[in-house]
Amino acid sequence: MKYTIVVDKQSSSNPSAEKREYEIDIEELRTLNGISDTLIVDKDITYVTRRLQLSEYGVLSVLPSPVKEKLTDLNITLFEGENYLYLLNAEGNAISMSYIIKNDFTENFPTKIEMYSAINQSAEKVLIEVNKKVDADEFATYLEVNSEAVKVSWNKISQYIQMEILNQLASLVIRDGSQSLLMALNQNGQQFFENNELFAEIGVKKVDYDKYVAFSVPSKYGEDIQNGMAWGLSTPDGKYWPILYIKNFHMANQSAGDFSGELVLNSCNLRLDGTLSGIICGGVKLYTASALGGVAFIDKNTGENLITVMPQTEINFQEINFLDKISFYKNAGGTNTLRIGLPNGDNCLLSDDGYGIFKSVSSYEYNDRSTEDVKENIEIYSKNAIDEIMNTDIYNFNYKGKKERKIGAVIGKNYKCSDEILSDDKKSVNLYNMISLSYKAIQEQQKIIESLQEEIKKLKEISNG
Repeated sequence: MKYTIVVDKQSSSNPSAEKREYEIDIEELRTLNGISDTLIVDKDITYVTRRLQLSEYGVLSVLPSPVKEKLTDLNITLFEGENYLYLLNAEGNAISMSYIIKNDFTENFPTKIEMYSAINQSAEKVLIEVNKKVDADEFATYLEVNSEAVKVSWNKISQYIQMEILNQLASLVIRDGSQSLLMALNQNGQQFFENNELFAEIGVKKVDYDKYVAFSVPSKYGEDIQNGMAWGLSTPDGKYWPILYIKNFHMANQSAGDFSGELVLNSCNLRLDGTLSGIICGGVKLYTASALGGVAFIDKNTGENLITVMPQTEINFQEINFLDKISFYKNAGGTNTLRIGLPNGDNCLLSDDGYGIFKSVSSYEYNDRSTEDVKENIEIYSKNAIDEIMNTDIYNFNYKGKKERKIGAVIGKNYKCSDEILSDDKKSVNLYNMISLSYKAIQEQQKIIESLQEEIKKLKEISNG
C-alpha cells in the first residue's frame, strides 16, 4: 500500500504551494483498540514497527512482541522554521519522524517525535485517539462518542470532561478516573460535588416572583450549617483567605423562623458612600448624615432624627445630637457643652467647666429625693449656719470666655468660702448644701427674732408698769 508523507509550512487544513510529498510503498499500517503499527522516519533509518498481524482469514490480532521492518531510507528535507508533517489520506495510522533544529550553538540538534492517530468504530461507540511523544514526554487526546454521552480526556490525566444527561438535564460534567462527579454545568447553573454529593452551586434561584443569581450550599431544615459561603483571596502558596463569610448558621425549621448566624467581615472596614446609603435594622435606619460626613440614626417610619454623630471638620467641632433638640458638642476652648433646646431659641446650657445657664425658661423645679429610705447616718446639723454663711463672701465675676456677669462664691486660697457648701472634689459649690444651709440660717435668725420680740414685750410691760 502506498502512503504519502507531506512536509509543509502550513497545516493539512490549509496546505501551501510549497509543500513537499514523499511516497512510500509498504504493507498497510493497522490499528486495533488503541494499538497501532508505527512508521518511523529517523535521520539514519526508516522502518515500520509491526504490533499487529492479519491472519489468512482476515482476523486482526496483537503480536506477542513488536517486529521491526527496515525500509529504504527517505531523504526528507525540512523547511526553515516550523514544519507540519502528516500522512496524506491515512487517518487511523501512525507516523514518527526525527527532525533537526538549527540554533546558535550547534547546527544539528536531534529531537525525536512520535505521532499516531486512530479511529475505532463499533455498534456501541466511536473512539478517536491522537497520541504524540516528544523524547520522553507523551501527550494524548481521547474522544469517545456513544449513545449516552460524549467523553473527552487528554494528556493521560485521570479527570475527563463528559457531555451527558444528569438529573434529566443536558449537562457538561467533569469526572475523575473512578467516574465520581466533580463538577456539572447545565441550564440551572454550575454545581460542585464531593464524594458524589452536591457541595455547592451557582445559578439562578427564584423566590416567589423574584429571581436571583445565587451561590448556595445544600442544607436541611433545623440543621446547623458547617460548610459556608465566603468571598476572599488566594495566595500563590495555595492558601485561601476568607474576607466576607457566613459562620455559625442555623437553618430554621420548616414551620418556624428561627434563622440565626453571623456575617463576618474580616480585616476590612464596611464603608457606606453617599448620603442615601445605609443600614436598616427594624424601624431604625443608619446612614450618612450629610455631605460633611457623620452618622445618623433616624426613625424609618417617620423620618425623624434619633441620634446624629458628627466628626470634626474645618467649620465644626465634634457634635452629638439627640431627638433634634438635645446636643452635646465640643467648644473652641476645649470644653464640652450639653444644650437642651434650639441653638438660637429657648435652651439650657451646661458645660463641663461648671458653667450653666437656663435661658427663657418659664418654670424650673429642682428635686433631690429626700425620703428616709434613701438616706443613712442621719443627724441634726448642729453647726451655726449663720457663721458658715458669714464665712462665705459673694462676688461678681465672669466665667472665662463668657460675657455674662454672674453672682456667687469663689473657691480659692485667697477667697472665703465655707467648706460646708463645697462638692466632694472641692472644685464646685453643692447647691443642695447651700440651700439647706441657708434654710438652717433662717431658722436660727427666726429664733433670734422671737427671743428679741419676747424681750421687747417684757420691757414694754415694765415701762408701762
